[in-house]
Amino acid sequence: MKLSDGRKVQDMKSLKAVMLEDKARILKGIIGKLISYGIGRETTIADRPYIDEVYTKIQPQEYSLRAAIQEIILHPEFVKK
Repeated sequence: MKLSDGRKVQDMKSLKAVMLEDKARILKGIIGKLISYGIGRETTIADRPYIDEVYTKIQPQEYSLRAAIQEIILHPEFVKK
């Protein structure tokens, strides 16, 4: 299978390699979806600093889901909503 950017995915090993190359984008996408669910609306470009800050703060916890959820709900942007 060829991805839109030209990279090839042939098996689980190559899929894992492609995903690891895009790790930050994938994790920020997941964080964005969690924020969207929590605030009850789709995230916008205005939410990008919120997503980036949560991503940065959960790095020491190896990007755990639990840490992400905690950072999302403790963030001042979440409390404002």
